[in-house]
Amino acid sequence: MALIKCRECGHVMSDKAEKCPMCGCPTFPGNAGYPGGMNPSGPYPPPPPYGGKPNKSQTWLYAIIGLLLAIIVAGGGYWWLTQNSRQRTGQAENSSVATTTDNIKLDAAEQPAKSDADDKLAEGQNDSGAANEEAAPVEQKVNSKPVSNGDMMVFSGSIGPYPITMHLADPSNMSEGEFVGEYFYDERPNSVFSLMLTDLETINIHGSMRMVLKEYSPQGKHTGTFNGQYEARGQFYSGNFTNSKGQHFYFELN
Repeated sequence: MALIKCRECGHVMSDKAEKCPMCGCPTFPGNAGYPGGMNPSGPYPPPPPYGGKPNKSQTWLYAIIGLLLAIIVAGGGYWWLTQNSRQRTGQAENSSVATTTDNIKLDAAEQPAKSDADDKLAEGQNDSGAANEEAAPVEQKVNSKPVSNGDMMVFSGSIGPYPITMHLADPSNMSEGEFVGEYFYDERPNSVFSLMLTDLETINIHGSMRMVLKEYSPQGKHTGTFNGQYEARGQFYSGNFTNSKGQHFYFELN
């Protein structure tokens, strides 16, 4: 019996063995007595398909390669999830900003329409321009001391952002409970509001007075109140205006 080396793993074995006891690689007849267990004169048949078990070094190599692949796959998956989450968050923020911007633009666009509707309601009119059937009954306007346009002072100014023109009698000749003037919005000079004096209080000897005027629409409906201070020096009237809905606006006239 001669000893030969396995042509796969190099294990020394008997030439009578049909296969390597270490790796299972089959041997071929005629290989005995030759270094390495191979006949150099050949040819010899090619080895059959090898299905033996890998050795320990191969096992560790496969394990390391598998671990590296698993780490690469896990890292790539985490990166993709992170980028996708950031992208969705950015889209949600952009959508929120765009929605907020659109709402602001929409509110700004609706303001003129709302103002016109509020003005029509204040005048006792519906959207078609006709008088509301539910408007308050027309109040009697009684002037105990009639005032002609020639006796009135003319003021220019605004209620909030809305320019107005007011014709007002001299406060020194006013009496509470009578109509003492009128005013209109400059954009609608044909819609004139009457003014009734409801309170007049002298503050000092220099002509400063606290003056309260109630406005009445052409239909006789009370639609707002001027509550402010009148200065005889410079003929200046300013204060707070409250409309029929309870909204407050600063007014200033001179």
